[in-house]
Amino acid sequence: MDALFDQLKEYLNMDTEISLPEFDKYYKEVLVFLDSEWTNMTEEDTMRMIFILDNLKANSEDRSKRKGKEAKKFAKIAERTNIWAQVMIKRMKEFGVNDEEIGKRYEAIYEAV
Repeated sequence: MDALFDQLKEYLNMDTEISLPEFDKYYKEVLVFLDSEWTNMTEEDTMRMIFILDNLKANSEDRSKRKGKEAKKFAKIAERTNIWAQVMIKRMKEFGVNDEEIGKRYEAIYEAV
């Protein structure tokens, strides 16, 4: 989880956009992690995963609006990351965290990155 979060921070601080192969590789690493670990994640890691998924979703939505052969692929990524983000939000609620607190924690992560 730490490696995925650190990688996202690196991407967010870059001046240029990452390539499709690199984006796809990172996205797949996130999915592999989620497939095996999502039920074992701590509250803090679940919150950080929401941040990761939200950034993947926003980036893939933006890329899906561009003309090109990858537009459909990015639209699919946006759909899948949105589903996973909803699962993570539900998990936070199972931890007893309400929407307002999730929003505050998200903003704190955003400010820290």
